[in-house]
Order: sequence, then structure tokens, then C-alpha cells
Amino acid sequence: MIMNGITAIILDDEIKPAEALKSKIEKFHPEVKVLALCHTVSEGLEKIVLLKPNLLFLDIEMPHKNGIEFLELIRNADIQLAVIITSAHSKAEYFRKAFHLAAVDYLVKPVLQEELKESIAKVQQLLKEKEPKN
Repeated sequence: MIMNGITAIILDDEIKPAEALKSKIEKFHPEVKVLALCHTVSEGLEKIVLLKPNLLFLDIEMPHKNGIEFLELIRNADIQLAVIITSAHSKAEYFRKAFHLAAVDYLVKPVLQEELKESIAKVQQLLKEKEPKN
């Protein structure tokens, strides 16, 4: 983990939106280090276990396992990381399930810079609250 920073993985089966999000993060949010871009749930899980990020940007609609199912999987495995859902879909059912599984935020693609800034601030606050007190 980066001292006083956020380490992140982007999991999205669509390459262009994933790269666009990574570029936006690198340009506007130097406090966030993107460790990996993953395009399948198996690759995402492998990188999460290997790299231990504290933030996951997670797409909803993916082949084989959707983002909500993947979020259930990591929560059931007791993998501790903040999750921001990024999706082209704004279905109420997805919102409800994402927040039930403790997603920090739900951003509709294309992700707007101001919304990304607010979501990252929420993650920073969450991580600050989890820091051990002296």
C-alpha cells in the first residue's frame, strides 16, 4: 500500500472504458495508484489476492459473473477493500444490491470527473477511519 495513498484495481471487461478511467485517475488523482487493469473476473480475483489493493473499481455487466456476483464473492471471502461500482447501467436493483454489499459508491459511465473526485474522497475518509489509532 502507498503511504497515505490509495492502491486500486480496475475490473471492467471493456478495454476502452477501463483505460479511460485509468487515464482520468492518473491525470486528476495522483493519490491513487492503479496497480492493474483486469478484464475478466478470474484475472480480477487473482490480482486482488496478489496485489492487495485497498480500492476496486468494478463494472457490473461482465461475461460469466456480473459485478454484483463478484462483489458477493469477495465479501464472502472476507477480502477487505473499498469498492466503487462503475457501470453503464443505472438499474435500481443494481444500486440496491451494490450498497447492500457495502459498495462505497456507484458511478454511471462515462464517469464524470467531479463524481470521481467525490467517490475518491469517500474512499479516503473510509480508509482514514480504519487506520489504527495511536
